[in-house]
Amino acid sequence: MIAMNHTTLKSLAICGGLGLILLLSSSATAPKKELQKIPETKAMQIVTSIPMPDVSPRGMVAVQNAIWTIDTKTKTLKKFDIEKNRIVSSVRLDMGEPRGLAWDGKTFWIVDNRTKTVRQFDPETQTVLRSLEVPMDINAEKAVLEAAAWDGKDLWVAYFAGWSSRILRMNVETGEVIQSMFAEGHPVALASDGKRLWMISYNEGKYTGAITQRTIMDDPVKMNLSQKIIGRTPGKEPVGIGFDGTHLWIIDRQMKTIHKVALP
Repeated sequence: MIAMNHTTLKSLAICGGLGLILLLSSSATAPKKELQKIPETKAMQIVTSIPMPDVSPRGMVAVQNAIWTIDTKTKTLKKFDIEKNRIVSSVRLDMGEPRGLAWDGKTFWIVDNRTKTVRQFDPETQTVLRSLEVPMDINAEKAVLEAAAWDGKDLWVAYFAGWSSRILRMNVETGEVIQSMFAEGHPVALASDGKRLWMISYNEGKYTGAITQRTIMDDPVKMNLSQKIIGRTPGKEPVGIGFDGTHLWIIDRQMKTIHKVALP
């Protein structure tokens, strides 16, 4: 038997520890099944582009031959006639920070980030009919209420809060949130045709935005699983998306341009 002093035992312990670390390291670097890669996406096919030089836009809806958007500098709701290629009406909004915009066929629903509410606005009387508080799962001060969309029955709203960013489905009669899901991106704009929900995810102005499409379902998990990237925005600062029944319309704040794009 070999006699071992304290120094010898300490050396063996160190060697044994290193061996275990190397064994674990080799296991960790063993070949693994490759993760599914997100497919490359192309920019959307632009049908036409219309300049909007005198507006600092935020949110938008496409209604018949007009584009409605919020001018954040003047806090006004502006109607841009596509055929005349100019702004034909402007309505002052008595709101703290209007951002998102939706159209239910008769009235607008306008997101106010300052009060964390969405307000029903009648363009004929130019008055606020109702104000609904948007419940959030986090401290409201840390979130930015960004966008809204109408699906023919319910109102969809989205707020940005980093990894906690969410899309909510609200019953406008009761103000209740009937569905909630993670946005999986910075939800700067929403639009819907009743069957699909489109979202633009903002990329900090460094890259073009990603346009995603979800199939509207009552199950938020299944609805999120239906999400797919359908393309990229024409510009790097998209602030609104609308659907006219055939094409998507995207408004870019930096380019001060409205783009009519074809669905893939």
